[in-house]
Amino acid sequence: MRKFLCLIFLTISACSSNSELPHIQGEWAIGQEIAAAPIVGISDEETAELIGDKVTISEQKILFQNQSCDYTRIEKNEQTIAEFLQFYSLDTNTKLPDGTSVFSIDCEGSMAIKHLLNNKDKLWLIWYGVLLGADRVW
Repeated sequence: MRKFLCLIFLTISACSSNSELPHIQGEWAIGQEIAAAPIVGISDEETAELIGDKVTISEQKILFQNQSCDYTRIEKNEQTIAEFLQFYSLDTNTKLPDGTSVFSIDCEGSMAIKHLLNNKDKLWLIWYGVLLGADRVW
């Protein structure tokens, strides 16, 4: 009986650790530039052209700007928002909603997305040094 209860507990624990992933999966539309690092890889004009572009996140792939990456793992990062902003040399006064989570991704492919931020129907990602905000497309 103890082994059975332990197995149930482990199953519930494993499932609950991925409970936030469905919030990340889906289609998102870039809505705005939130912040930028002192040195970025795209111009202001190129950044403006990203507004309205779609980001698609499936169970194993992220698609954005005709680029894709395959991933095997997305996990919640213990990093705070301030630490995240500092890591990317972004303005540490940038405001994101309370409860925003940082996720690490083991993304392999033609794009270099290593982190996503998520809060309900909002998603943020770093693209060539620019922090972009996206809304879920329903």
